[in-house]
Amino acid sequence: MLGVEGLAARLDDSLQLLGPRRRTTMPRHRTMRAVVDWSYGLLSEDEQLFFRALGIFAGGFTVEAAAAVVLDTTKTHIGAIDRLGDLVAKSLVVADVSGAKSRFRLLDTTRAYAIKKLDESGERERLARRHAEYYHDLLERAEGEARVQSAGERLADYACEIDNLRAALDWAFSPAGDGSIGVALTAAGVPLWMRLSLFTECHSRAKQALGSLGTGGPRAEMKLHAALGTSLIYASRVIGPEIGPALTSALEIAESLDDVEYQLRSIWGLWGPSQRDRSIPCCAATCAKVP
Repeated sequence: MLGVEGLAARLDDSLQLLGPRRRTTMPRHRTMRAVVDWSYGLLSEDEQLFFRALGIFAGGFTVEAAAAVVLDTTKTHIGAIDRLGDLVAKSLVVADVSGAKSRFRLLDTTRAYAIKKLDESGERERLARRHAEYYHDLLERAEGEARVQSAGERLADYACEIDNLRAALDWAFSPAGDGSIGVALTAAGVPLWMRLSLFTECHSRAKQALGSLGTGGPRAEMKLHAALGTSLIYASRVIGPEIGPALTSALEIAESLDDVEYQLRSIWGLWGPSQRDRSIPCCAATCAKVP
């Protein structure tokens, strides 16, 4: 009846859109919102609080994430496991046990309902901050594991968190967010974007973070400049005016921090394009210092 374009225009209000028009239908079955509303009303107050807080996650989450973000505990996951089990049994949460580690998610319409309830409760900003901090810490740990895990293992462990990374950054750089968390989270997320070959997204996120650079510190700034230049090399395959300045800035900060890894990364990035475009400095003096 609506057509593809008309349906697409109304998807943001899918809770009201999805409903039968039969007058004989029971009131709680007339719209998708009524269905979820009825199920939500059957929960205890603690279950309602836990359920609507899960709306902060995008693309799924683990038991550990639910415990840390929703219950604010990293010592025990028992409470999160029990509550998730109850919500799975009541069809409000979907469990995926096909992998080595179980993941949980809310269906899109159910998540839209949870977010509305979260906004009404005034709890969303507090949970959004905790959510962003959790995924910053998670991706920071991933970088530390790089020396003991293969690239394939890291990708399998962290690729599924890309939607949570995006959601956390959208909050951090929003008027109600915290730019310093956004800068640190962007720097921590660079390896994930690069591993997933999301070079254009990596470039735009790094540029956004550099525009909001405040208290991130020189190491975060170094990583962001390196990401900006390197992602451009892979994304466009065409020499652009941003590559040279970005990688030169990364190299200068890396030298001031005595960070050999990022010195080499920056030199490599400057050397490769310089072979095709002589307008980009090749840093020959610096390259000569490297054995």
